[in-house]
Amino acid sequence: MALTYAEIVGLSLQEAKVPGFTNQAGLHLNMILDDLALNYNMDIRHNDTYTITTGGLPAGGPYPLPADYLRHVVDEVRFVDNGTPFNLYQKPYSVYKEYITGPGIGAYPEFFAIDINDQGSNAFFWPPPDGAYVIEFPYYQRHEYETDPANSTNIPWFPMSSYLIKELTARLTSGNDDNRSEKLSYEATQQLTRYLKMKDDKEGYAQRIGLDRNNFPGQGSTRGTKQNPWG
Repeated sequence: MALTYAEIVGLSLQEAKVPGFTNQAGLHLNMILDDLALNYNMDIRHNDTYTITTGGLPAGGPYPLPADYLRHVVDEVRFVDNGTPFNLYQKPYSVYKEYITGPGIGAYPEFFAIDINDQGSNAFFWPPPDGAYVIEFPYYQRHEYETDPANSTNIPWFPMSSYLIKELTARLTSGNDDNRSEKLSYEATQQLTRYLKMKDDKEGYAQRIGLDRNNFPGQGSTRGTKQNPWG
């Protein structure tokens, strides 16, 4: 059974022997969870229900993405038209801006680009959709910071409480010049490595390696359905 934020903080403070470091422990626990979300694609941080409905010309974008958007799930951005699925691939936003998006340029969208700035994240599609398409846009979520971890009864999204306790204890002892810090950090890394090898239940089947469709456009392209001279 996964432990709550408060239980993880309490046990870590006890093992690190720094009972007065409650605020620091909460900050470190949030940073640990943030590091996990940023550095690893985990299905437990996977939102597969978000959709974007396009329509009208020019309709390339921007289409606002959720506030907790971190990055899309590779090979899962797609739409279905008359029962036929069309997968979209990503290009850099700088490349998207070089394409023509004016009136008269429209077809099934083939690729998307993401613009992330201090105002939020937006998706753009090209060619601009010539109709209304419901685009499935699965994505990995950012970590939501817990405001008061030391007293929170919420359960962190990362399920391995033993790793969180070990890594948090390592960070607390490091800040206290405790010579156990390096050993604890190594043990935490070993725990995380074992978890990552088994995560998402993908051990029982082979993984597919795909070609980059920016360089090999024939792989799953929608060309032949609607021709367009640009792209």
